Amino acid sequence: MRRIRHERPPKMPLPVAEIPPQDEVAKPLIPSADFVGFDARKLSEEQRKFLVGLLMWGTQTRACMETRTSPFSVEEWKKENKNFLAAYDIIMSAIGDVLEDKALRMAMAGNEKLLIKLLQGYKPDKYGHKVQVGGPGGGPIPLTIADLARGFADEQSQDDNR
Repeated sequence: MRRIRHERPPKMPLPVAEIPPQDEVAKPLIPSADFVGFDARKLSEEQRKFLVGLLMWGTQTRACMETRTSPFSVEEWKKENKNFLAAYDIIMSAIGDVLEDKALRMAMAGNEKLLIKLLQGYKPDKYGHKVQVGGPGGGPIPLTIADLARGFADEQSQDDNR
């Protein structure tokens, strides 16, 4: 039996991994969580460590990675431990506040799209999307039996045409 010899592709230099500059390396959202004090009687050390990581990194996935905590454990803790869930919710709210503060600074520095979104959130009556549900002035929608019958007849004729 004769062996077929394949041509090998020319050797290409392997790409060199570049080390990102120090300012591009992931940094904690909140550099220190020293000000946070959890009641050790209500939370395990592993739960406390995760919550501090969550506060510092801002997402559950990143906190799990940094603290070497299973995401499945975190979900179990949230279901089974009211104290853990309460602390988790407080931290997520604090993270939202930090992000909101950064977004406000970015918007004020000239990000018009972000500024518009923030205004829509803060002042929905003035800047939000206008959606009217109901009749004029938010009152009931004036319908008569004849209007309903017409709508029903229109639906029936569309069904018959299909």
